[in-house]
Amino acid sequence: MKIFRKIIPAVLAVLTLIPAIYVLCMPKETVVTRLERPGYGENESLYEINAVIDDNTYNLELTVSAMEIPMDELQSCFDRAYEFILEKMPGENESLDIVRENLVFTASVPEYGMTAEYMLDSYEIINCFGDVDCTKAEDGGSRLIVCVEIQYKEFSQSYEIPVTVYPPVYDEGDNINNAVASKINEQDGDGSRYVQLPENIDGKSVTYITTGESRAVAVVFAALCVGLILYNRKFVRRKNFLIYKEKQMSMDYSEIISKLSLLMGAGMSGAGAFAKIAGDYTAAKKANKTEIRYAYEEIVNASNRISTGVSESDAYAAFGRACRLHCYIKLGNLLSQNVMKGGDGFTQILREEAEEAFSERKALARKSGEEAGTKLLLPMAMMLGIVLVITVVPAFMSF
Repeated sequence: MKIFRKIIPAVLAVLTLIPAIYVLCMPKETVVTRLERPGYGENESLYEINAVIDDNTYNLELTVSAMEIPMDELQSCFDRAYEFILEKMPGENESLDIVRENLVFTASVPEYGMTAEYMLDSYEIINCFGDVDCTKAEDGGSRLIVCVEIQYKEFSQSYEIPVTVYPPVYDEGDNINNAVASKINEQDGDGSRYVQLPENIDGKSVTYITTGESRAVAVVFAALCVGLILYNRKFVRRKNFLIYKEKQMSMDYSEIISKLSLLMGAGMSGAGAFAKIAGDYTAAKKANKTEIRYAYEEIVNASNRISTGVSESDAYAAFGRACRLHCYIKLGNLLSQNVMKGGDGFTQILREEAEEAFSERKALARKSGEEAGTKLLLPMAMMLGIVLVITVVPAFMSF
């Protein structure tokens, strides 16, 4: 019922909005008395309108041509188009009297639907696209005439635009580069293996120095590698170590709880059982019969705290917190409550906890086996690839 109560308002809202949206999206009928022509030089427009005569409606398709410039205004339009082209032509140059950069040849004047074509008396310095090669200009400037022909339908008007192109301005570095390049070009074709660089330029002694390849990429790559190594040592290894430690402690829990249940069931106190387990582990480690077991290390620490005068309940609680696993925290709380409250059923509780711990250890061992099988898939796939290469490549090479 609650779901329907939420759905019904939403359905009603949608049903209310649909007619409103339909009405808004419907085309509006507007009475028109005139049709707009396209602009100068544009394509004709097609209008679809309805004509109503004596309650009868007729669908009409009307074609309207573009605007045309009146003949008495055509010359003024040509002049305004010329002014528009003249304004755009300098481009990045300050003016057409001093040209060193490319010119802008405007191909059309959309405002009047006109097109423009450009012609020059010489295309050696300026080509038909407006590109300027100022290196070929004379020292005092090369004066050229750009003829632009503006066309509108069958009518046209020509204008001449004077342009003066000057050679490029070189700084001291460019002059030195050009001088050395000139000396090198003079040695072309002499058959020698090496090109001799000039010792003097404009009466000044010159020393040439080559710059080796930048080692910035190698330095950055080395820094990244070092950073990755440090990150791996500080974070990844620590994370892997914590995972390994927790897994080892989880595997040892069933064994520890079983030993505690056996020792305390035989009448030994919690402190005595901890001391016995810690002593056996320390002896085995000194004899190199076992590796470091972190759960047992915490038992040794807890036993040492008790022997130094720390209360058993505090030592057991600290033991659980140090192990950081739920099962050990639970065990520490059970031992601490047993010290403070006592109880005849504590041994039975330990036995039940031991049985549960063994069940969890079996499940953990099964999970570890499945993970090991999954990790073997990559080596097996690599071996399969090697076998395929060994068998397929000789077969292809035999053809």
